[in-house]
Amino acid sequence: MRFKKDCLLLAAIFLTALSSCKKWEDHTAIVNQDLTKDLYTAIKDEPTLSRFAELVTQAGLDSLLKSSKSFTVWAPSNNALNNLDPAIPADPGKLRAFVQNHISYELYFTRDAQTSKRIGMLNGKYNNFLNNKFEDATITNADRYVKNGVLHAIDKYISVLPNLWEYINSTAAQYIQNNFITGLNFPSFDPSLAVVDSISSSTGLPVYHPGTGIVIKNLFNEKVFDTRKEERQYTYFIIANPEFTLKADSLKPYFKSTSIATTDTLDKWNIVKDVLVDVLYPTIASLPATLTSKFGTPIPIDPSSITGSAKVSNGIVYFISLSGVTTASKFRQSVIQGENPSGFQSDKTGNTNYRIRYNPVSAQNYADILVSGHGVTGYYSFYRLSEMPSMKYNVYAFAVNDFQANNMVQSINPFYFTAPATYTALPCVSTQLPANTTQLSYAVPLKSAVGAYNEVFLGSFTSTLYGTLDLRLTSGNTTNPPVLGGSGNGPIVLDYLRIVPIP
Repeated sequence: MRFKKDCLLLAAIFLTALSSCKKWEDHTAIVNQDLTKDLYTAIKDEPTLSRFAELVTQAGLDSLLKSSKSFTVWAPSNNALNNLDPAIPADPGKLRAFVQNHISYELYFTRDAQTSKRIGMLNGKYNNFLNNKFEDATITNADRYVKNGVLHAIDKYISVLPNLWEYINSTAAQYIQNNFITGLNFPSFDPSLAVVDSISSSTGLPVYHPGTGIVIKNLFNEKVFDTRKEERQYTYFIIANPEFTLKADSLKPYFKSTSIATTDTLDKWNIVKDVLVDVLYPTIASLPATLTSKFGTPIPIDPSSITGSAKVSNGIVYFISLSGVTTASKFRQSVIQGENPSGFQSDKTGNTNYRIRYNPVSAQNYADILVSGHGVTGYYSFYRLSEMPSMKYNVYAFAVNDFQANNMVQSINPFYFTAPATYTALPCVSTQLPANTTQLSYAVPLKSAVGAYNEVFLGSFTSTLYGTLDLRLTSGNTTNPPVLGGSGNGPIVLDYLRIVPIP
C-alpha cells in the first residue's frame, strides 16, 4: 500500500514538472515579451492601440485585463478603428460585446495556429485563428507575451455578427424559406428547468409546477443541424422566393395527405432539410461541384445561380436564384432486413428461427428469418415504414428455400396504415401474377436451383397518400407444386426486401 502511494506521489510530481517545463518553454520561446506589464497596460502603452484601450476602458473591461487570469487579445489598430460605426461605442451593450469579440480566455500564440482553430471569445462568439490571420484580419504584431496573457495587433476589427439562427429569424419576413423554418417552433418540457412542487407518494416521481420547464425548440435545429451553435460552422443556401415556390409545388404529388396544410408543410420541409451543410465554404470558389446534405441528397452547385452572400458568426449564407436539387434525388430506397420485423400476426416464438446462412455466390454469411410449422393460414410478419411519400415503389426480395425439399411460395402484401388499426390494401403489379392484385407473389427458389441466390424483382405497388406503410411477408399455400396467389399455412423466409421509389 505504501509503495502504491509513493508511485502516485512520484507520478504527480512528474506531471507537475512536465507542466512547469511547458510553461517555461512558452516563456523562453517567446522573444517578444514584457512580463512587467499586464494586458491592459501593454495595450494602453502602445500608441497604435490607444483607441482600442479607450474602448476597453469604456466597456468596463480594463480591470479584467489587469487581473491574474490569462487572456489572449487581438487588438485592432487605431487605423482599423477609424471606420467603426459610431453606434457601437454609443451603445453599452454593443460596445461590451464588440470588445469581448477580440478577447479570449487562455493563451494562443501563432505557433499554435498552424491549422485553423475555432477560438471561443468572451462574448460567446467564436473566431477563426490560422497562422497570422484572425478571421479576415492580418496580425501585424504577433505573440507579445505579458504577465497575464498574449497580445496580437491586427489590421481590422472583428464585427459581432449574428449567428445563422439569428439571421434566419431576422430575414423571415423577406424569404419564404426562412419564414417556414421559423414557423417550425414547438414547446418542449425540460425537467431541469421546471419547479418541483412535490414528490408523488405513489410513483416516487417529481410533481412539477404547471407551466414551468417549458422551452421552445425548432424542428429544423433538432432534425437538420443546430444553427444556434457558435462553435460549429455551416454553409446555408437561401432559395429565391419564386424558385422556392416552384420547387414546393413540384413536390406536392409526393406528399399527398388528407389535409392541404399538411401537404404544404411536408413539401416545404423536404426542401429546407437539404439547404444546409455542416462544413464552411467561405467563398464561391471553394464550393465543390456537388455537396451532400445530411439526408444524403446531392446538392449540385451552379456558381452562376449564386446572387450574393452574407457572413454570419458561425458560417456563411449564399443566395441562389435556382436550385439544382432534382426531385428524384430526394427519395431514398429502403432496405428491410427480414430478421428485424416490426411484429407478427400472432406469437409463434416456437416456430420462429433467426438464422445465419452462407451464400455460396458471394461467399458471405447473411442473416434471415424463417417461420415454419405455424399452422396459420395467411400467417405473416410485418415491416413498418414511416414517412413514406405517395408514389410508386418497386419491390425486390432475397430469400432462399434451403430448409425443405418442396417448392414454396409466399407474398408481399403492402398496406397503408392509419393509427390505431386501419389497414388499406395497396394496388400491386406483380411480375409473377398475370393480373393486377394487392399482393406481390414470390416463388422462393430451392437452393439448388439456378439463380437461387439472386435478388428477385417482385413488381410494384403504389401508395396514394404520404404516411406509414406496412409490408406483410405472408405465407402461401403448400400444394405440390404450390400455386402463386392467395394464401396458405406454408412457411415464410426472408433475408431482405429492397423498396425503391419511382418518382
